[in-house]
Amino acid sequence: MWQSPDLVLTSECIYNKIVKLNIEISPGTNNLHPRILYETSDVIAYPLYLIFSKSVETGVLPGDWKLTEITAIYK
Repeated sequence: MWQSPDLVLTSECIYNKIVKLNIEISPGTNNLHPRILYETSDVIAYPLYLIFSKSVETGVLPGDWKLTEITAIYK
């Protein structure tokens, strides 16, 4: 089990990160527009804090977080 003694999570920290998102960019691969996160930041900061804290506490990432799509960009 991995735990970081230096990592301190708070709902305020998560809230501050969300409100600094660039809401002018297009949605990512999850099709969730940054404006939605920004507009709901006061509501979703605490639930995200609970999820992130539990993940750090147990040392386990949710399965969906391990899925990604990587695309090579050739110059």
